[in-house]
Amino acid sequence: MKNSQGDTLRVHLDKYRDIVGLRSTRCQRKYNQDRYKVLVLDAPKLETDPTTTTTASTTTTNSSTRAISQMDADQKTLFYFAIFDGHGGSNTADYLKANLDVYIEAAKPGMVPKVIKDLRKLGGYFRNFRPHFLEPFLPADFETKGSRDAADRARQQRKVHIPGKGGQVKPMIFIPHPNATEEEQNQELETLESQATAAGTALRGPTPAPTEVPLSEEQRSQKERAATNKPRVEMPQEEEEEEDEYDEDDDPFEIIRRRNLNRTSPLPGGTTAYFGTDRSEYASLSLRAEDLAEKEKREKAATATPTPIPTTMTLEQRLCLSFLQCDAELIRDKYQDGSTASVVIVQSKGAFWETKDDLDLILAHVGDTRVLLCEAPRGESIQLTTDHHPDAIVEADRIRKMAAYVSADSFGENMFLGQLANTRALGDIAMKPFGVSAEPELIRRTVKASEAAFMVLISDGISSVMSNQEVVDCVKLEENPTQAAAFVLNLAEHLGAEDNCTVMVVKLPAWGAKMPDLSKELREYRWQSEAQHSRARRR
Repeated sequence: MKNSQGDTLRVHLDKYRDIVGLRSTRCQRKYNQDRYKVLVLDAPKLETDPTTTTTASTTTTNSSTRAISQMDADQKTLFYFAIFDGHGGSNTADYLKANLDVYIEAAKPGMVPKVIKDLRKLGGYFRNFRPHFLEPFLPADFETKGSRDAADRARQQRKVHIPGKGGQVKPMIFIPHPNATEEEQNQELETLESQATAAGTALRGPTPAPTEVPLSEEQRSQKERAATNKPRVEMPQEEEEEEDEYDEDDDPFEIIRRRNLNRTSPLPGGTTAYFGTDRSEYASLSLRAEDLAEKEKREKAATATPTPIPTTMTLEQRLCLSFLQCDAELIRDKYQDGSTASVVIVQSKGAFWETKDDLDLILAHVGDTRVLLCEAPRGESIQLTTDHHPDAIVEADRIRKMAAYVSADSFGENMFLGQLANTRALGDIAMKPFGVSAEPELIRRTVKASEAAFMVLISDGISSVMSNQEVVDCVKLEENPTQAAAFVLNLAEHLGAEDNCTVMVVKLPAWGAKMPDLSKELREYRWQSEAQHSRARRR
């Protein structure tokens, strides 16, 4: 990269103590499952992808139209800072440390449909998964391309008609379960058909054999004369009258329908069946009935002029795709543990710590690791990310759709499904169908070089015992980022941190500006209180 004077620099960022400070410890845990990584991304200009010959839906995002967010739009350098907090093991965190940046560099539009299809195989929350930032790269018929055939098969299997009393044909509606195999469905259809036929025969009784009426001698001679003397003339046949008028109360199918109304019965392979004649009853009972709004949406999409799929991706789209691609790979390889992830890409013309131009901060975040920004000269802490906890408003609305529950543990912390503190994470295969998503929260913030003092990335081991302002104020007191990271970590340990703790301090152009210490009194009070408690425990 080049500095502000145009000189070419080669800097090992994670070992240069005056630019990036790093400290990590296991605290009171047996192992340290936190990971971090610092590097410069190689983002070459994308060429036309041969796999993108299909067309995308007409929906577009505002981010895709902003030229400033194109990775190949200018000569800016992309500095990559990432922190990962593993839970249940360190395998997922190790995988993300090794591969996430590689996926960001290699992201292409043609990868999007396959990644989304792999995630949809999970079912549940991901059955109709369609991330907003990747919408332009999905074909217009992507949502219904595979589901229409299945819907047609389901409708075909439900069309079972059996003749009833008086030649009337009454429908027997069959609702197949998606987990039932085709063989099980056919077998159950045959069973239901035979049961209905037997019920109809029992109610009608045996059909009497036709009897011949004896003719007199005169009638027989007239019949013979008519057959020999008169020419044969075909007369139009009169319509046969129905044997008897249809009576709904005597119809076997109506009796069965009333008996089974509003009731489903389990069948082999998880299949359910329902007898009924009223389509409205069936529609209200079956949640898989075709939604009219979705049908209208598909029809509009089919008639609208398709928009060509873009051949380049914005930085936000690359980040979203790389997170989901990593998650799909983790699911394929059956990683049982999970990890949070907070990634910050600093987009700068030259060295970010001494540039005079504005800085673009692009964040992709999943979980409860945090990214803090300190703006000079106010010295206030700005939290750029949101903790994805079950009690967060956005997350509570999202997981409520899956009928998931939230419970509090013995420490009063809300746990998703009684097991996870985070509602978004990479990995955690067992929890994916219930709404644990790896779709990242994407943030873009532009800051002036004269106001950007520094940035801090911390894991929840730090945030559980220190406030954001305390962390930022501790960094202000030190001369370089490495000493600042050590100071924050030592204070967290002194205040009783138990979980793995990781601190990454990133120097920005306004480093060293005079700023007030807004939490000095609070830190001194907590320090003295903890010291008194320590002496009391030793006694």
